[in-house]
Amino acid sequence: MLAVQSVATIEARLREWSQLEHRRRQLPIRIQQQEERIKRMRDSLSADGILGHIVQQYEHLGMPRGSGGIHDKEAEHTIRTLDALRDAEMRLDRLYAEYHAVCSALEDLEDAVAGLDVRYQTLLTMYYRDRRRCQDICDTLYISKSRMYQMLDEAIRALSLG
Repeated sequence: MLAVQSVATIEARLREWSQLEHRRRQLPIRIQQQEERIKRMRDSLSADGILGHIVQQYEHLGMPRGSGGIHDKEAEHTIRTLDALRDAEMRLDRLYAEYHAVCSALEDLEDAVAGLDVRYQTLLTMYYRDRRRCQDICDTLYISKSRMYQMLDEAIRALSLG
């Protein structure tokens, strides 16, 4: 739930509503793309046993793994792929964290709005989340434009009081 906050803070959070909804829809797509990218990298590392081949080749020569003396193009490619894989996994972790933060913020906002009168809920949802035109909102709620702004103020004040 939104704790007792200033009117300006509540209004700022409401203005973010539409963007948060957009992020909640887009992040799973980006997460899936990142997971597929990671899978492709892992597959390329295991394709033809490239990693095992390199390890066997250099162990046979008596060189320790990760030795600075390895100057093989195949080894360099594998190392670059491993570094890219590590970076991709860190990006995936950040995407998951962002998704959970967005969902949590939206849940708090939606819970707070759900505690209001139905007309206020509808008004806030249409105005901030859906970004509907003022005239559409007025027509839907059968109110004048000045009454709509009065109701917005009343709803935001009610939210600020908890």
